[in-house]
Formats: sequence, C-alpha cells, structure tokens
Amino acid sequence: MNKLNTLLVLSLVGLMFALSVSASIATTHEAKEKFAHFVKQYNKNYGSEEETSRRFSIFQNNLIRIDNYNTLNPTALFGINKFADLDENEFRALYKIQDFESHRGKHDDSAQELVVSFNGTLPIDFDWRNHSAVTPVKNQEQCGSCWAFSATEAIESAWFLAGNPLISLAPQQIVDCDVGNGDQGCDGGYTGKAFDYVIKAGGMETEAKYPYTAEDGTCQFKSANVVASIKGWAYVTKNSNETEMQVALVQQGPLSICVDATSWQFYIEGVVTSNEICENSLDHCVMITGFQAYEDWIWGTYNVWNVRNSWGADWGLDGYILVERGYDICGIADVATLPLVN
Repeated sequence: MNKLNTLLVLSLVGLMFALSVSASIATTHEAKEKFAHFVKQYNKNYGSEEETSRRFSIFQNNLIRIDNYNTLNPTALFGINKFADLDENEFRALYKIQDFESHRGKHDDSAQELVVSFNGTLPIDFDWRNHSAVTPVKNQEQCGSCWAFSATEAIESAWFLAGNPLISLAPQQIVDCDVGNGDQGCDGGYTGKAFDYVIKAGGMETEAKYPYTAEDGTCQFKSANVVASIKGWAYVTKNSNETEMQVALVQQGPLSICVDATSWQFYIEGVVTSNEICENSLDHCVMITGFQAYEDWIWGTYNVWNVRNSWGADWGLDGYILVERGYDICGIADVATLPLVN
C-alpha cells in the first residue's frame, strides 16, 4: 500500500470513528432530553446524584428494550411511561406476582372445569363494561398483589351479575388475610387460592371498609362487614381453548387470568400479537372484560381480548391492554378462572 492509500484509509477510519462518537453523543444527548422530560412529567425525585445517574442508566437501557419490543411487535406501540426508570427485575418484584409459572398447566383438582355450550353465533364485539358490570380500574401500586386484584375484580362482577349491586370490594382483605398455601401478600399468590380463602371467610368487605394500603398488614377482616360472597370457582378451560373462554365470558361474566406481562411494562396502545416479546413465564394476573374485532388502519383487523390491568388508569388504554385472541399470546389462556356465586 502506497503512502496516499495509507492516508486515505487512515482518514476513512478516522471519519468512521468520529461519526460513531458523534452518533453516540447524539444518542446520549437525546436520551438525556427524554429522561429530563420523563422526570418532569412524572414528578420523579431520586434524592441523590448517584440515584439519578443510576435511574438514567436504567432509562437508557429501557429505551433499547422499547425499540426491541416495537420491532418484534409492530402492531402495538411501546414507549416511555411511568415505569420507564425501573429495570426488569425491579418491575417484576414491585408490580407482578413473580412466580405463577409453577402453577402453569397444573390445575387444582379440587376445582371444577366450567362446562360451556353455545349453539348460536358469538357476537363480534362484547364487553361487560358496556353492561355496567365492571368497577373502575384499580392501582395495585408497588405491591405484588395483582393476584388479589384479579380475584377481587372477578368477584365484583360475578356478584353484580347474580343480581346484586356493583360494589368495589377490598383486595387488601385478601392481601392481609389469605396467608399460607403459597399466598404471600405483596410477594405474590394464586387466584384460585384467593377464591378458596373468600369462600372459607364467608365473603368480602368493601374497599371503603377495608382500604387498600399497598403493603402487607395484619388481618382486620370483620365478618359483620361482608357484602359479597361466592360459593365456588371453576377453570374456564383446562386446554387453553379461547373459544370456550369467549362463551364463558358472554354467558358467565369477566374472567380472571394470569399471563406473561414482561413487555407490558411499556405498553401504550395497539394490539399485542407476538409471543416473541413474552418470556413464556406467567407472572401477572389480570381480568378479561370482553373481546372485539379491532381495526387498525395500517395492520388491518384483529380479533382481540380486552384485558383490564391493575396498574392504574394512567397506564395503557385507560388501564386496559389489547391482546390478540386465538393464539394464546403471552399465555393468556393458560390459567383462566371464574368465581361462582350461585
């Protein structure tokens, strides 16, 4: 290689290095701007420069995760929301049940499977919210009590559909009082066992009488305050049949389910259609209130579940997420249950 060629190569290498450094600086600068906006929007106060720096680093990594989710699942939008400064392990510990996987596919033999039959045509769109059978979205806050919320919300709707008033019941009662047998309050539990507890206790108090604290507490349950009760519970399907789930939902009411919510941390809108963004590990319990044919002007029409979450109405679609129906996306059909009032 002559001297001229050597100089050209060196110049090219230098230019490439300068561009890469420039891109890195631009990316960091952009991330800092987004982080500053995030801190202001969600009124974050980290208390020290060290903690602020740590949260910014997590935020940067989450921007990469968000881009990855959007690439793997372009039919939904994932983005910066109130959870963007939490890493995956923190988020799992604070907002999810952490380990429902051991229950996956191992159905409780003491619980029946609901027998559903339907000779007509299922509606294209149906949601119990349109029938005043669902309470407003709740917020479990930084407590792994989603299992208690899922069970409570299903009982609220089942009680109403049995001809009673729609009442906001107390998930804190389950968190405090349903202890043992794998149920551990803010450290997780099982919806079926929550139903078992409610049956044994004789029912549930209202949330007004037994307020939510987002912490483990001493059981303060008073049987005199019971306003709603159930007689049993059943699996809607034991073979992940989503048509059976549709029929049960229309005939019986909203369904308690458990899912893999790994990517849901950053969900904004649209339809979750890809199992590639799931880790095939059930870690969060929520409720299906209905289903619909969702039309997207870019991607077309999808058959979806309307899923109610317990991360507040300021998350997702006013507290809800849309999940494609018929493909067991994120394990949505693996643990589907229903409380029985009569």
